[in-house]
Amino acid sequence: MSPEEDCDTYDIQIRYSPPGVPTVRILSPKLVKSPKIHLYNNESLCLYFPDDDPWKSTDLIYKKLIPWTAEWLLYYEIFLVIGDWQGPEAPHSPP
Repeated sequence: MSPEEDCDTYDIQIRYSPPGVPTVRILSPKLVKSPKIHLYNNESLCLYFPDDDPWKSTDLIYKKLIPWTAEWLLYYEIFLVIGDWQGPEAPHSPP
């Protein structure tokens, strides 16, 4: 997956066992470690604020998670250039 034409290509992993909540991880390239990057403690991507838009069993991965992952990767690419997270933020514990 690549968020934009001039960005790196990322290998992602989506794990989902209904009725649970899917998790998305970047397999390669390795992410730069920083508390500014929005990741959960298990290194899955922080894609959305569950209180605002909880995952439902009727949600479709290709309609919800894939676009959110592409957006997260775009903010990550911006972070690599400027060193600051420009994406939306939700409170959670740092990685």
